[in-house]
Amino acid sequence: MIGLDNVPTINLNILPALDTVVNNLQVGANSTLTSFAGLNAIEYIGGWLLFDDCEDLVTITNAFQSVDTCGKLWIDQNDVLTDISAFDRSMGIGNLQVTNNPLLSYCHVQAICERVVAPILPNPAIYGNATGCDTEFEVYDLCTLNTAVPDASSASITVFPNPAQDLLRIEGLSGTRIALLCTADGRPVSRTRIDGGVLDISQLPAGMYALRLEGEPTYAPTIFVKQ
Repeated sequence: MIGLDNVPTINLNILPALDTVVNNLQVGANSTLTSFAGLNAIEYIGGWLLFDDCEDLVTITNAFQSVDTCGKLWIDQNDVLTDISAFDRSMGIGNLQVTNNPLLSYCHVQAICERVVAPILPNPAIYGNATGCDTEFEVYDLCTLNTAVPDASSASITVFPNPAQDLLRIEGLSGTRIALLCTADGRPVSRTRIDGGVLDISQLPAGMYALRLEGEPTYAPTIFVKQ
């Protein structure tokens, strides 16, 4: 989807069976694209989802509505982009970069807010955009003031033992939840079901991880070490 210079709109719902992108997906280098929608069956993108260098791209709406895990959301150098409401929903993002979009002032949509307030590395790269979306701190402030998006730092969970080798127990959690595990640099490595507050981490390589629980109530990601 690079270099389609004479295509002003793209709607890729003609690919209803495409649900997984193992590596990267790029929409870029298009001088006439004004809007993007589609690819709503995709649930997992292992690498980056990149929108870059689309000179006339104004909106990203009604796109990627089923994605629950993305290695990196990267929005860069789109001269007239003002609307990224496609990402105004919960979505597990590893790395985040929103840079050099001079008209983009509203980027405190839900998926970005969840990543910005999450205490995991690396820190998001946000700069070169319009006021309101020009620094990570601006976005953080707007996210935590926006009552439509829960502040993930307002609640936390406790895991033990920490460090752990085989089983990680989550204090106070009952029933079934979906857990997203990310590496210390923010890359998603696993999405799995937790039953009864116990998570099997025996197959993970040793290292530091962030645990994020999907659904309600919302909790801040928790850091743990796998021995």
